[in-house]
Amino acid sequence: MGNKTLSLIFVIFLFAAAWYTVVQKSIQLPLKYNTNIEQARELARKEIYQKALDHYKAALQLKDDDIGIHIEIAKIYLAINDEWSFEYYCKKMMKEFPKNPEPYEILANYHKEASDYSECFKIINSAKKKHITSEQLETMESEIQYEYVTRYKTYHDVKMFNEALCPVKIKDRWGYAVSDGSLWISTNYEEVGGFVNGIAPVKKDGKVFYIDMSGEKELVPDENFDYLGNFNEAAPALQDGKYFYVNKEFEKVFGDYDYAGNFNDGYAAVKKSGKWALINSEGEQITEYVYEDIKLNEMDNCFINGVAFAKENGKYYMLNGSGEKVSQTGYDDVFPFAGSEPTAVKAGGLWGFVDINGEMIIEPRYQAARPFSNGLAAVKIDDKWGYITIDSQVVIPAIYDDAREFTGNGGAAVKTGDNWVMINLCKYMS
Repeated sequence: MGNKTLSLIFVIFLFAAAWYTVVQKSIQLPLKYNTNIEQARELARKEIYQKALDHYKAALQLKDDDIGIHIEIAKIYLAINDEWSFEYYCKKMMKEFPKNPEPYEILANYHKEASDYSECFKIINSAKKKHITSEQLETMESEIQYEYVTRYKTYHDVKMFNEALCPVKIKDRWGYAVSDGSLWISTNYEEVGGFVNGIAPVKKDGKVFYIDMSGEKELVPDENFDYLGNFNEAAPALQDGKYFYVNKEFEKVFGDYDYAGNFNDGYAAVKKSGKWALINSEGEQITEYVYEDIKLNEMDNCFINGVAFAKENGKYYMLNGSGEKVSQTGYDDVFPFAGSEPTAVKAGGLWGFVDINGEMIIEPRYQAARPFSNGLAAVKIDDKWGYITIDSQVVIPAIYDDAREFTGNGGAAVKTGDNWVMINLCKYMS
């Protein structure tokens, strides 16, 4: 036999030996992996958790692409109350299996069961941003969407939020708070108005002027006014018992009224000789002085969402920007709209809700009510206030002595006893 033949036989032998080794390993590795998994599960069943983790980790050294095994490990961390490792491991899985919903589901459920709803929403929103779809996460989100927290900073009075700030009162002085209840501008003022276009009228030491959202003086008149309203086109002013409108140089532009409201969307309510009318931003009358009242909100606005409510023959009717009745239905009392959602109206001694077309959305059934805002409306049931959805479902229990509208970022002021506090929907805290 020649050398070439011997060399060929030797090469074939080496190739066969290598192949045999590969085949043996391919047989032995799954066997070793499965043995470790079986032992890990048996130890976990007996609550011998640390040894179970050792076997799981040994298995992962051989094969780590089964997310189900990773989930089992995460659950062991939870079983031994190692919450830090549980969260860390879940987040590790999110990176290693970026499109799999399971790590998000078990971590979100963990926070839900712990009543840590803001953290639960963080996980849900993280999955949404990565376009991960999960029926379980969707169900969870629906179940907790109206969970809220109560803040503990208290105030003696509040007004309505505008531009993210709420006028708040401590003793006999007013300032401004944000939606989590924190004081933003100190309570230094005798009177305050809401913010519009970044400035608000305030009264201090008998002087009326405007501040910006940091509390610094922004506009200060040279002469004294008894009252100044919000600048939106022009601002209403009171001097020597008469209301009129001024520009930002505090020059009179028009008007001589017994009362004048703020402009909003180009319209304001004014009063003369005991009767009310609508005017536009040029001071032109939209209606005659024929109304017993035009309903104003706490910002002294009457025209919101394209309509105002004017009182005629003891009933409030909805008017459009031309002064025409939107509907022939009259109400005993009303709240101006807070936005595009239905507002509260009173009929037959009870309160319900109408849309901008005057259609009754919720029949009168409540002792009192406020407009819908951010999908919720404050209503009074059995002498206590809570919040309902548009389908009349009570989602925040009626346990408060008073309640205000929700802001766009999920904050609302509620009253318990003599004090007001802020509540916040958890979904906006994530």
